Amino acid sequence: MLQSSYSDSFWFTLFHEIGHIINGDYGISFEKETGEKEIAADLFAEDRLIPREKYNEFVSNKRFSLNDILHFADDINRDPGIILGRLQNDGLVGYDDWTMKPIKHKYRVKTL
Repeated sequence: MLQSSYSDSFWFTLFHEIGHIINGDYGISFEKETGEKEIAADLFAEDRLIPREKYNEFVSNKRFSLNDILHFADDINRDPGIILGRLQNDGLVGYDDWTMKPIKHKYRVKTL
């Protein structure tokens, strides 16, 4: 069976779950869970995927064209889809912005 996940969702979810482990949170987690443990795991994922200082500097320029995102992604050696996903999550780029289609791609994962 093949499952698909956008690159930003795949990497964020992976690092979020690693964040739980790093923070000593080995409990069962549910999708709509909130609280300090979830916030800590989110921050861990955000900071590992895109260094906070570099991200803050990037967004302070308020330039989010396809080329701006590609350049920033190259600068920090990340998949541009990860940058796009963060910008969309933070409300800085619309989910319906068709100009971003070239960097919004899915990974296919084969499951057993």
